[in-house]
Amino acid sequence: MTPAQPELDVVLYGATGFVGRLTAAYLAEHAPEGARIALGGRSEERLAGVRSELGPRAAEWPLIAADSSDEAAMAAMAERARAIATTVGPYRRHGMALVRACA
Repeated sequence: MTPAQPELDVVLYGATGFVGRLTAAYLAEHAPEGARIALGGRSEERLAGVRSELGPRAAEWPLIAADSSDEAAMAAMAERARAIATTVGPYRRHGMALVRACA
């Protein structure tokens, strides 16, 4: 039996921060055509603002609102993607729930 195919290739978690915005802009410009990318962070409103600045390639990227301390939210996000790139730091304080979800 093969595992279910995730709906997303990459979730960029922390997309509303300084490094997250830079990474999102890079993905919007350089990601392969057809890459299934989502933006993640605590605030759907702020994520929508970032997405609106990225141009037409990112216009349909899904938004995932999830707090890094919410184990269930991190697990749900991890189940949806092949990979998660996080820019939420400091990683030891804010990243362990996501690491557990991905493991």
